[in-house]
Amino acid sequence: TAKNPKSEYNRRQIDFQAEYIYKVNRNFYAGVQLRNNYTDAKNVGNIDYLLGEQSQYYVTGLGLSFEFDSRDNHLTPTKGVHLAYRPMAFFKGLGNAPKSFFSHTFIADYYQRLWCGSVLAFDGYMKLNSPATPWTMREMIAADGSRMRGYYLGSCIDNNQIATQIELRQHVFDRFGVAAWAGNSLIFSSFKQLTKQDIKPEWLYNFGIGFRFEFKHNVNLRIDYGFGEGTSGILFAIGEAF
Repeated sequence: TAKNPKSEYNRRQIDFQAEYIYKVNRNFYAGVQLRNNYTDAKNVGNIDYLLGEQSQYYVTGLGLSFEFDSRDNHLTPTKGVHLAYRPMAFFKGLGNAPKSFFSHTFIADYYQRLWCGSVLAFDGYMKLNSPATPWTMREMIAADGSRMRGYYLGSCIDNNQIATQIELRQHVFDRFGVAAWAGNSLIFSSFKQLTKQDIKPEWLYNFGIGFRFEFKHNVNLRIDYGFGEGTSGILFAIGEAF
């Protein structure tokens, strides 16, 4: 969250992700992951922002997935819990990154029905990347379209991210509904950095309102307008944000 001047560049990316998940019992799942990512930067306005790294990387990652999932519906959940841990390793020999690097993703979601037609949803997210992670694979705020809605992709980037959000969803009538949320996010290099007062990162705030239209049973068209620190934006998607 350092206040550096904005700089434009053209980002070209191909990102392939695949998972095989096995249902262990009623709510527990385990699986394996594969990810291939090719990203390059062209016409970089300020080359110093690459910190001496290459403008192009191709990496391949192999990982595991462990989940507890009691949600009643994945696209439009109204009750239940979703917990996930996904470690992944990107080996030097499976791409052109100068070193092997690793990532750990943690997700904790909770859903509770309140009064008639309403759902209170909570989302917690943390992703930790090793210091050797190339710039193309670091955490970017608003990268998944589900968290920190209203920020533009790449406005903040660093090794790690912690984010939380809470959202109230309310059915209004027929196929129409509304939603309102608030959240925040911390982008940082390392936990050690959090104790250094001179470069201590800041929590970024986020809030917004949304419109829902159920065009198919338990499948919503989502239109969200989000606000953040010096930014705002609109987002169209299928299914709830989390």
